[in-house]
Amino acid sequence: MAEVDADGEWGTMRKYLHCLAQPHALSLLSSNFFGRLPNGMSALAIVLFLRAHDVPYAEVGTAAALYGLCSAVGGPVLGRIVDQRGQLVTLLSGAIGSGLGFVLLAVLGADSLPMALIGVALAGFLMPPLEPALRSMWSSVLPDESTVEVAYALDTALQNILFVAGPLMVVGLAALTSTTAALLVIGTLGIAGAATFVSIRPVRAWRGEPRARDWAGALRSRLLLMVLLGMMCIGGVVGVLNVATVAYAEQAGLPGFSGVLLGAFSFGSLIGGLGYGARNWSGDPLRRMVFLVLGLAVCTWPLVFMLGAAGTVALMAVAGFGLAPVLTCGFVLIGKIAPRGTVTEAFAWVTAVFLGGSAIGSAIVGSVLPVGGLRGAFVVAGLAATAGFLVVLVAASVPALRPQPSPEPN
Repeated sequence: MAEVDADGEWGTMRKYLHCLAQPHALSLLSSNFFGRLPNGMSALAIVLFLRAHDVPYAEVGTAAALYGLCSAVGGPVLGRIVDQRGQLVTLLSGAIGSGLGFVLLAVLGADSLPMALIGVALAGFLMPPLEPALRSMWSSVLPDESTVEVAYALDTALQNILFVAGPLMVVGLAALTSTTAALLVIGTLGIAGAATFVSIRPVRAWRGEPRARDWAGALRSRLLLMVLLGMMCIGGVVGVLNVATVAYAEQAGLPGFSGVLLGAFSFGSLIGGLGYGARNWSGDPLRRMVFLVLGLAVCTWPLVFMLGAAGTVALMAVAGFGLAPVLTCGFVLIGKIAPRGTVTEAFAWVTAVFLGGSAIGSAIVGSVLPVGGLRGAFVVAGLAATAGFLVVLVAASVPALRPQPSPEPN
């Protein structure tokens, strides 16, 4: 159930201002966003750098895929270390190591593919999990669950801005300086952002709860596994649309129009996320997530109607409108169901499976486009959203998946 603030738009704004007015909230959010800028810049910067030095597309694709794979694997590994050792040393060490990876790529990667691959692997694997680290902090610095959910909504909104602004910053840096300088700036931003974030007192003081010593960590929760599977399907929607929008722009003869479409998707997600966070939600977040993922599916399927350019922009905004509420509710749910002492790792798994689902969606739609065309591509997006709904519905409907008491720490 949701209750809308009686003061209308001012009440909506007041909820966000109240959240940001809490001690350390604004500094945590702003410094973390600053440190996460490389997340939205690095993939494009790597591709532009290698192509500027005439590296063949096959090898560029290998480097980009390796970066994505190492980022997906490294996030949960570093997240587990954060839960066990704290945030300060883990995040700062990761940022320095990732920055050195970008330096290695920039200095030696143009002339040596092995050095380029080593550089992107280091940059990806050691990228500090600032996003999960911030989400694990909120419950310890904010006064109640309602304010925590508002913080998640703000975080999701900033993530949408990041993925729009990041590529634009890379293109601007490359045009004004060089692709090499862009890589060096990304490494520097990551170190500076992480250093600023860990300098904040609650970050230095944060410690994970004691946890049972087992290899599974956060993944020992069957419910968490199901929610992660649902998140992977949602990531698949994004991966499909990343490719389908490029194909749409090419078919329509509108160079660069894919950026407009993805911008509309991000704008819709921004509005949906801020609207979701402005309401007071009660009840089981898992059951709420079932309806939210269903809403995402309902918002995604109209893309198959293949309207004209303006109509498709509107439909992309509608599809995006359903995304951020799903992610925000998912963060609340993950924070509740993560086994004791694994919350940062659990949040890192969300990022990893979302990126993995996006990669799978892109690969699938790449095979569908030649035989099914654009309509077939948008059908795949609808099917991915529907699959996410079915997975979350099963998770909410099977009592055996509900969390069991965490083992006592040794």
